[in-house]
Amino acid sequence: MKWFYNVRKRRRIIGLFLFSLFVVIILVFANFSSKNKKTETSTDASIIEATPTKIIVTTKEPEVTPTQLQTPTPTVVPTLTPEPTPTETATPTLTPIPTPTSIPTTISPTATPKPSPTKQNPTPTPKKTVQVKTAEPVKPSPKPVVEPPKAETKIELKYKNGRTNVNTDTIYPMFTIVNKGNQKVKLSNIKIRYYYTKEGNASETFWCDYFTKGSSNVIGSFAKLNNDKNNANSYLEISFSDAAGEIGAGESVELSVGFAKNDWSQYNQKNDYSYSSSTTYFSWNKVTLYVSGKLVFGKEP
Repeated sequence: MKWFYNVRKRRRIIGLFLFSLFVVIILVFANFSSKNKKTETSTDASIIEATPTKIIVTTKEPEVTPTQLQTPTPTVVPTLTPEPTPTETATPTLTPIPTPTSIPTTISPTATPKPSPTKQNPTPTPKKTVQVKTAEPVKPSPKPVVEPPKAETKIELKYKNGRTNVNTDTIYPMFTIVNKGNQKVKLSNIKIRYYYTKEGNASETFWCDYFTKGSSNVIGSFAKLNNDKNNANSYLEISFSDAAGEIGAGESVELSVGFAKNDWSQYNQKNDYSYSSSTTYFSWNKVTLYVSGKLVFGKEP
């Protein structure tokens, strides 16, 4: 039905329909007239050939026949005429339909009001550009400069007992030296002291059974405290030669030593300050460690 909304097509179709209807009516009328002529000629022939008695009958019959022929033909005509009538009635209904085409004109104002909400008066956008960011670069560069001076020497000493007998002729302390600082430390600057109580006056001998950097680089010496302490009147001091090298940050070295009296007399380890019966390494603060003469681990008696 799109043609119905097109005025030109609609006019052409209605025109063709009316023209065809007109042609049909003419053809029907011509057919009807030709039939009447045929009937008249037939009646004339019948009058000539027939007897006078039949002429009276025939003259009456053609009068009946045209009426019968006329009656069916008009019945056909009304059947054709109602078809165009709905189309003609439809035309007025179509005319108001184009009028709604004017309705889109009312839509046009929708475009103009939209710019109005673009009240980009929020000029605070430049406020965002207020370079507060300049406050952020508060030159944190000096902070990393402070880090290098934090070079610290942090040495931990772990201890276990190689011979836990209370009464023994030989004492076997074993150590692990751990560098927990952030710089290397020369082993020749490190000294370890093991405190004990010496019974008798016999001289003593020291030896090293094992050292990570070489047992020949370990030195042991004995000293007597100026004043006797609780569970201690002497100590063994362990040091290292320059050949032992350094202990790096995060590194550790192991050390196993022993000492005894030259007469092999007994020690009572129970009254030794640095004694412990532990056979596994642990952080034991009753042995002390010094770096360049400064106490950095343990507690003296």
